[in-house]
Amino acid sequence: MDTLQKNAASFGQANSARRDAAISATEASIQRNELVMLVLTALLLFASAAGFFKMMGLARTLKTVAESVATGAHEVAEAAAQVASSSSGFLVECRLP
Repeated sequence: MDTLQKNAASFGQANSARRDAAISATEASIQRNELVMLVLTALLLFASAAGFFKMMGLARTLKTVAESVATGAHEVAEAAAQVASSSSGFLVECRLP
């Protein structure tokens, strides 16, 4: 009976050691996962901010280009109107004689 008690005690100690090792491994894994999540969150925030500022810069550039094209179109329309008004008078004068 004494041998049975000794075997049960050693089995209990071995089981406690395995449990403690598993708990330590789990806690280490949790800490590592928390660090990974923190790094990934920081990267996500950085990428979002960089994308936002890049998009704002592109929008500003596009707005400048659109304003330039609109100004050029307005100038071309004015020039076309001037050419049309001077050409119609010229054609009328040429037909009269």
